[in-house]
Amino acid sequence: MSLYDKYHSPHNKNHMYRLITDIIQKEYNVDVQNNQTFRQFFETNFINTFQVVSSEELTTFNRHLLDTQINYYRDFISKVSTISTNETKDTRELQENQLLHSYQRTINLTNSSRHNYRIKQTFKGDCLLEKLLLPIEDTPLFMNPVLILMIDTKPIELHMRGTIQLRDRTYGIYTPFFESPLQISSDTVRIQFRNQVGLSRKGCDVYSISENQENTLLIECDKSEFNVGDVIRLCNLKDIELTDSSVLHKQYTLTGLEIRDSKVALTVSEHLGDVSGLFIMNMSLQNTLHFIKI
Repeated sequence: MSLYDKYHSPHNKNHMYRLITDIIQKEYNVDVQNNQTFRQFFETNFINTFQVVSSEELTTFNRHLLDTQINYYRDFISKVSTISTNETKDTRELQENQLLHSYQRTINLTNSSRHNYRIKQTFKGDCLLEKLLLPIEDTPLFMNPVLILMIDTKPIELHMRGTIQLRDRTYGIYTPFFESPLQISSDTVRIQFRNQVGLSRKGCDVYSISENQENTLLIECDKSEFNVGDVIRLCNLKDIELTDSSVLHKQYTLTGLEIRDSKVALTVSEHLGDVSGLFIMNMSLQNTLHFIKI
């Protein structure tokens, strides 16, 4: 049996999951065997381990899997919740949580994007950044597992703790290197992501529909901004009078993507009518920040 077959065998996979959950049970007195978040990370970690470890020994792969999985529990899950056999109890139930979703940002057609935006929020005072969920893209922003998050003028260094696969995209789970209190004093905050050398994205990522034919939309953008299977929404940023405003309250799945006369042609799953002049936002590329008020 090859090393690949040995590692990926149901026997080895189930053995490692039981071993890891038993260790956590003994060391932390917590049962994570049925925790969905922990299990989901294990599935991704199991695949990634075979890709990143270079060895001819099965024990080396299993050791890496065990160490990274336990570190994930210690540094991520254990800070979010205490898990028992029958239920998951939120350990921060008395604290205020705030989620900021990039799709709810103030849109500036000159210079705002999912990586650089201003957004209104509802709380003020001291808080901690708990985590960030961010799609991983083939751009210089993701040159390594470290990101710099600017909240107004305060930099927070983040590192990737895990990934989630959804459709054909990979979403990174990021947490701060250090717990550093952040003071929010205004109703609107600026969010900006930079790579480790301080470079950030310029421009806008909401694209005008130049024309459409039934269920096909033509826009000018880089083709890499969309994948088949992505979910988009339409935005009326110029207050165009519409015969059917319901299109603004729906989401559409991309079923086709091609280049036509230097424009990107996006095909969606249903007929739209005339939506020329509206704008497209790719919902599958948006990020979410989780803060806890302290």
